[in-house]
Amino acid sequence: MNRTDPDRWQAVKDLFDAALARPLGDRAHFLDLACAGDEGLRHEVESLLASDEEAKSFMEAPAVAAVAESLFDTQVKLLGGQQISHYQIVSAIGAGGMGEVYLAKDTNLGRNISLKLLPEHFTADADRLRRFKQEAQT
Repeated sequence: MNRTDPDRWQAVKDLFDAALARPLGDRAHFLDLACAGDEGLRHEVESLLASDEEAKSFMEAPAVAAVAESLFDTQVKLLGGQQISHYQIVSAIGAGGMGEVYLAKDTNLGRNISLKLLPEHFTADADRLRRFKQEAQT
């Protein structure tokens, strides 16, 4: 089957969504059955699952939720020592078209991370959110 076939990509998407709905430990068995020996299909789905896991480990939902709640109508300027979820702000790194970036310490893992905050009006723009997620995955 041609890799650009829309039906093929729909099958990949459907299997990806179904695999995500299952516990992590059950996914391999599910893919064994669902892909029925189609290694190309399985590879595509597993690649998407790996990307999804990397994105989740890079940007955890609790921090995003905490930041979203704190941003109301204007961009908040954070100062060293301030805490957002389990991230402690160390210093501002910079600001650009899509938001502000801070050096922060992940107090759960004991390592430095970069934390990017979007202005609230960007959170209602699906295209900007898609680009933000793509940037985080990169």
